Amino acid sequence: MESIDWDYQRRKCHLLMPKYIMDALKRFNCKCPKRIQNAPHCHIAPQYGAKQQFVQEEKESEATMNDKKLYIQQVLGTFLYYARAVNSTMLVALSAIAANQAAPTIATLTKLEQFLDYAASQEEAILTYHPSDMVLAVHSKASYLSESKAHSCADCHLYCSTHAEYPPNNGAVLTITQIIIAVMPSAAGAEVGAKVDSLC
Repeated sequence: MESIDWDYQRRKCHLLMPKYIMDALKRFNCKCPKRIQNAPHCHIAPQYGAKQQFVQEEKESEATMNDKKLYIQQVLGTFLYYARAVNSTMLVALSAIAANQAAPTIATLTKLEQFLDYAASQEEAILTYHPSDMVLAVHSKASYLSESKAHSCADCHLYCSTHAEYPPNNGAVLTITQIIIAVMPSAAGAEVGAKVDSLC
């Protein structure tokens, strides 16, 4: 399944999973989208100049589609394995869809379709590791009020780098994305929450 490609001359190691996405899309009968999809999930349009950011109004409750629950769970499990291994760009979308998998609605399926279009539109991911001083570096960030029910999302990327003020990036040791359970009072609070999550 996974393949390791050693480049001894350039002192690099490449981690990839050839044909994994192709086989997964074939398994779920996904067709190539008519338009290239470069966003794994929908975004909230920024309101430039706004002094306050408000929660998006929730749409009226849609009927749950329990007959699609198993399908959604199978897609999430299949692509989560790939995302954790080599392609962390999928993690935020998978986390958002997984939050609604227990009672999926049409909106959940719409998110899933966009994600599958994204997976079909992108080239196979390659995760590259460079030699380093084995200093663990962490990047963390948060997106404020980006999830349903006024929740925020925290992400952190851990990697081995050099001892520098701005450590150069490297292949991930671990990349985590998760919804912050508490409702954060501000964007700054969400950022602090992301940093605490990255240290725990």
